[in-house]
Amino acid sequence: MYGNTPIFWLNSAQANSSQTISKDQWYHIVGTNDGSNLKIYVNGVCRATVDSSGRSGSSYDAYIGSDGNDVDDYYFDGEIDSVKIFSRALSSDEIEALYLTGADDGNDLEGYWKMNDNAYDKTVTDSSGNKNHGTASTLNTFAMHTDGKVEDGVGSLIKITYPTISTPDGNKTPVQSFTYNSSGQIDTITAPDGIVRKYDYYYNANEPNNYGRLWKVIEDYNETDGLNITTEYTYGLLGKIIEVKDPNGNIRKSKYNELDQLTQAIAPSPLEYVTNFSYDKNGNSSRIERELSSEPNQIISFTNRMHSKLQTITDPLGNVTTYGYNKNEEPNLITDAEGHSEVAVYNERGLLCKVVDANGGITELSYDDNGNLMEIKDANGNGTTYDYDGFDRLICITYPDDTNEVLGYDKNSNIISRKNREGETIYYGYDAMNRVILKNRPDDPNIAYLYNIIGQEVDVNDGRSVDNGGGVTTSSYDRIGRIKEVNDIESRIIKYEYDERGLRTKLVYPDDSFITYEYDTMSRLTKVKMSGTSVLAEYEYDELSRRTLLTLLSDANIVYEYDIGNRLKKLINNLNGGNSIVFDYNDYDKVGNQLSMKVDDANAHEYTYDSLYQLTDVNYNNGINNISYFYDRLGNRTSVENSGTTNYLHNSLNQYTSVGGTNYSYDENGNLTNDGTYKYYYDCENRLTDANDQNGDPVAVYKYDYRGRRISKTVGGTTTKYCYDDDQVIAEYDGNNNLLRKFVYGPGIDEPICMIVPGVGTYYYHFDGLGSIIALYNSSGNMVESYSYDVFGDPNTTSSLGNPYKFTGRRYDSEAGLYYYRARYYHPAIGRFLQADPIGYEAGMNL
Repeated sequence: MYGNTPIFWLNSAQANSSQTISKDQWYHIVGTNDGSNLKIYVNGVCRATVDSSGRSGSSYDAYIGSDGNDVDDYYFDGEIDSVKIFSRALSSDEIEALYLTGADDGNDLEGYWKMNDNAYDKTVTDSSGNKNHGTASTLNTFAMHTDGKVEDGVGSLIKITYPTISTPDGNKTPVQSFTYNSSGQIDTITAPDGIVRKYDYYYNANEPNNYGRLWKVIEDYNETDGLNITTEYTYGLLGKIIEVKDPNGNIRKSKYNELDQLTQAIAPSPLEYVTNFSYDKNGNSSRIERELSSEPNQIISFTNRMHSKLQTITDPLGNVTTYGYNKNEEPNLITDAEGHSEVAVYNERGLLCKVVDANGGITELSYDDNGNLMEIKDANGNGTTYDYDGFDRLICITYPDDTNEVLGYDKNSNIISRKNREGETIYYGYDAMNRVILKNRPDDPNIAYLYNIIGQEVDVNDGRSVDNGGGVTTSSYDRIGRIKEVNDIESRIIKYEYDERGLRTKLVYPDDSFITYEYDTMSRLTKVKMSGTSVLAEYEYDELSRRTLLTLLSDANIVYEYDIGNRLKKLINNLNGGNSIVFDYNDYDKVGNQLSMKVDDANAHEYTYDSLYQLTDVNYNNGINNISYFYDRLGNRTSVENSGTTNYLHNSLNQYTSVGGTNYSYDENGNLTNDGTYKYYYDCENRLTDANDQNGDPVAVYKYDYRGRRISKTVGGTTTKYCYDDDQVIAEYDGNNNLLRKFVYGPGIDEPICMIVPGVGTYYYHFDGLGSIIALYNSSGNMVESYSYDVFGDPNTTSSLGNPYKFTGRRYDSEAGLYYYRARYYHPAIGRFLQADPIGYEAGMNL
């Protein structure tokens, strides 16, 4: 023990019963308790004997702490080199030998901490705030770290104590604990909410391949009332997993060769689809073959050059993509199956500094001394710059028009402020676990977030009024953390149930109606039922998990046909009475762009593309004017020819500033504010809030919740409110919260099955290969509405039945001629979104 300030051992409040531990000196301290007496030895000499309780009398305890008038305030202020714990009280001779030589026979040693005095970042902080050495090693003991982790003497983690947080049940300190079996393998993990994950292992001598390996993982393990959701594993001779049995009893099988390489994957019974894997002599993947019953197997093959670098990929249709490398083995060339190439150039540090696309457009990148991206210039020479702080955290983005976004951070590198290009700042607050607990937006009340003890969002209190998207949203979860119930800002309750695999089996709407879901052994959705009985939709798949048939309650169905390369060749909407709508997609280029499309017996529409695969020509072959599109190097339209020419101008941000002579304007955040027909207004998070006509009269008002979901729109004084299942609208209400319509969805995003209008009926959706809605049919199988679009989604009709879904299955706002694509709005007339991409330049440098 080492004193930083004078330290006293006390066995009473009397000064004559104390031992001074002088500053800047090391001392050897031993305490023994033989059941009758507690003795304190200093440097091998017994300095005091007190009662076994640690008291010298009726009122005085033994302490080690700094000097002071009130012994209750004493604390240790010093450093500890090592701590040993024995299972019995050592004799005075043993203690003297221990002091003089440091030796012990080890037989009765139960625990040993050896502190690391060279690692300041691994110190223990005592109650006074002083840091003391605290990294332990060896033997069967515990080591406590400043991050709340506790290890046993062999380095096994047994506990993590997280910072105290606020929960719905008050302030709580989350603790995660771990136990181990006699072989040192993890046995249980207990989450802060008390839910246990259990691990079982094979220790049967009759199973040598499995011996000692993981057998079962049991979620929510509890023999009396746990869910006990179990996954089981079986192993081959070399220790590879050859069978996995899911919680529903479905078994996936794998086979390996003598080199431990996966050679075959077999789907669960009764499907048992087979995928075979092959390798070259260097162990690189050379072939993936998926077995098909109705046609030749689907094969993807690979070749590799020296150093195991991928050289070619040949798709099932024989189309080849080629990869090239520079002398430093950096990938510098990709040539697709159509022969179009993209070239990459690197600087002397191996950082990508130039990309030349197939159209000759050059994107340039530069970096600072730490390798952070400092500037990116697009193919038109417009540069965006990035600034960083001393910790390499991005603090400023400056755009080609000199507007900028500024970020601020706390000491944990959490973003605490975000100033947009308009100068509006959003502030964030965090809890001790670095989770957002407060969001402050300009001119709006705060949004407060509350989490449960395992970190799930349970309560969000948005200070805005409910009519403005505010209010309280509460969520609850089942025993293993799956969302069970959501009570939204309008007090509408949505409920969920799941099977053992975690697949949703039931969705309960706010009006207590419900739908159920069924799955096959490969977890593919097979049936969607209303009230658990009426089958709204039934799905069938082939061996490649491609959907082949969708049967609707109206007895209509949709048939899918593919080529060996997974390209949709034909989509047949079979209707009642023997009628059908057939989409033929017979022609694609080598990279999968559609070259033609024919509906029923009509003439085929033909499409051509440039070297960047932008649509350049549409030939309708039916007397309708053909359309040609022209672009600059970056993909901005320069003109469109369609019985006349419409010219486009753009600025340094690649925004269209003029279309056909009509001027377009934008705010400093990059949002379109005027297109000559409507004026658009946005909030500080770039969400469209209002659309007015050119006279300033309201056309539409849009409101959003704390997640950015649109929760209402008002058009002509009529308000429609939206109720969500995650990001899908499942019900619409009027301004008085009367139910207008409900929606049921399939397994894909933006894939509505039907629209249910109370007191009117159920309407089923039919769609084309893009997922665009082409028709609505009633329960009798009669078409009630049909829709068609131009190539960029502009519809030819609106819906008189209140159907909001159109192009690519997204919501169409006919009042402003826009599509709501969640994160932003799409303007089909110009083929652009109104707002800049919220993910930045990840998908390209134009809008």
